[in-house]
Amino acid sequence: MATLSKFDFKELLTGISTRARRPEDILSGIRAADLEGVIFPRFADEGYTPFASGEAIHDGDHSGYLVLHRSTAQQMSEGPGDSADAPDYIYSVAEGDIDDFAAIKGAAGFFTSHPGKTTFSPVQSVSEGKSTIIAANIDYHESDEPVDLHFQTKSGGSRIVRTRKRWISTVDIDGREARIHEGDMVAMSGSRGLVFAGARVVAPSRIDTLYNLLTDAYLAAETEFGPASAWERLSDTAFFAAHREEIREIVASDEFRGFQSLIGFCHAQSPLRVYVNVHKTACVVRARLLASTLTFDGTGLSIDCNEAALGVGLLRDERMWIDPSDIDILRILFLGDDCTTKEHYDRIVRQYERRHGDRYYSIFSARPGGICVVRTLCMPFSKFLPDNFDIADFAARHGLDPAKTQSAFRRLSGEREVYHGCRGIRLFSIRPDLARLWLRTVLGALARANADGAGVKVRFLLATLTLPDEASRFIVTLEEVASSIFGSVKAAPIEGAATMLETGGAFICLESILRQRGHELGMVGGLIGSNDFTTACLNMNRSDAPRHLIPGYVEQGFFASSPFTHVQVSVVGRAMHEALQRSTRLALEMDQQFIWGLAGELTTDWHSVQWLARFLAPAGLTYLSTSPETIIAALLASAATRYQRPEVSRAA
Repeated sequence: MATLSKFDFKELLTGISTRARRPEDILSGIRAADLEGVIFPRFADEGYTPFASGEAIHDGDHSGYLVLHRSTAQQMSEGPGDSADAPDYIYSVAEGDIDDFAAIKGAAGFFTSHPGKTTFSPVQSVSEGKSTIIAANIDYHESDEPVDLHFQTKSGGSRIVRTRKRWISTVDIDGREARIHEGDMVAMSGSRGLVFAGARVVAPSRIDTLYNLLTDAYLAAETEFGPASAWERLSDTAFFAAHREEIREIVASDEFRGFQSLIGFCHAQSPLRVYVNVHKTACVVRARLLASTLTFDGTGLSIDCNEAALGVGLLRDERMWIDPSDIDILRILFLGDDCTTKEHYDRIVRQYERRHGDRYYSIFSARPGGICVVRTLCMPFSKFLPDNFDIADFAARHGLDPAKTQSAFRRLSGEREVYHGCRGIRLFSIRPDLARLWLRTVLGALARANADGAGVKVRFLLATLTLPDEASRFIVTLEEVASSIFGSVKAAPIEGAATMLETGGAFICLESILRQRGHELGMVGGLIGSNDFTTACLNMNRSDAPRHLIPGYVEQGFFASSPFTHVQVSVVGRAMHEALQRSTRLALEMDQQFIWGLAGELTTDWHSVQWLARFLAPAGLTYLSTSPETIIAALLASAATRYQRPEVSRAA
């Protein structure tokens, strides 16, 4: 195998296209840092002094206006003209909840002073494919002074936002306070963990640009021609026509042809399948494009998908709730039917079924591949109804009974154990009405999509599963709802249920959980939730521990690094390995196959992916599930273990 004196990823991709190089030449020497500028956008200028620094957790360099409150982001997006013309901005808050999800979705990047990689806002940012930095050395400030912020739109127009005065501060190397105010231009590097005052020139990635353009063309086709015809009519949209030459040029380039050859080789060589996390249709579209061979000839664009390489490893219901009016529907359902009249509550239920069902229908219609793992709603009460939530105003705005709504709010608020709290199967166990409503909505959308030719088969993933009886009761409900929609359980395109391995109970009772079965459906495997399973194994809260406990343990030598950033081998890795071995033994005993995956922020870490490929794939781990923008990195890291010694991969 060729020895490389200097690793130039772009040059090597071109070499693969011209047959001067082989995919093995890349895989034998590639590191995570080599993806900058090829897969992600990168600054094209140099010589800038950072304003602040933190831990980089998702790549990409971007510039935009600094936005420090969700109301500012909302006013920017709701200004006059097309929402696509809204100014580019970078969002930053210390901590967030579900009401910040829309602001994160619209941002070019996100940074925070919070050191927790697996807390809700950073996770949402990575899910949206945004450049992300945590643990930035900044403080947040706000005064009552009113200000008018002036923003320039992409087309050169003006938008004015009326808000309070806000700013972030840090201390420079001379000990002086430095400030950036909301509305000022900033730049951030998600690959280096740096924040800069002022804008910087960004050189886009051509490969990333291509996939973004084709994803937008699909979404335009979905709007114009409907979900059932979107793939076939993608090239018929005005959007595609406007970008046709740019798309053709990139697809025909040696760099992209070499990239496609490399990715195809990696799919064949990787010890682990790499599937996609999904919370919106665009996630499926990008993953399907990444699993496809793209060519451009006289007849136009051809998209030839390798179905075996495509799958949804985790469909995250809780991350689908972005629109404020939709969030309010879910809040009313949580508060319960006692808070309003039967007619009003029934209307809310119908709105939920229609609007949430349409989202699922759109996702299923995008053809997610041979596996589609749908997780039970996994957002704790405290993120929908935080302690400072104005419940009186909410009741007035939605015509709810004030006293009964206040009483229901008192029962639900005050949750302190956020990550192992009342979510997932726990919520459905105490609210079986919500379990039936959710299943009816998901399966109804699945039936519609499959009637249009989607050909999707699902398995249901039970978040926070702790007791075998929780799985047993869910399967009973699943069979009842499936029979009502498809005529019989056997006719339903359902593989069964799967357990999340993220609680101590799931680990202890694993064999009993996997034995659970109804009349037709049973448990078919599981998914290791690396964030919460790390919490369960180490008994460290993933929000609080990164502030003091974990840095102290790193300083004292107990940990080499944060266990939420890199896999902690001696306890967490050992427990995951043991669980997979136990599942394999049970599968042999029962003459059944259990399919296992792993999701969480460890799938975005190069070193952790290589450890999982080396040590857990042989024990029975089948796939990783990660965000669309991190599929390439995870696939390259896994495949590279075939060509790199362990000590090489550890140095990445």
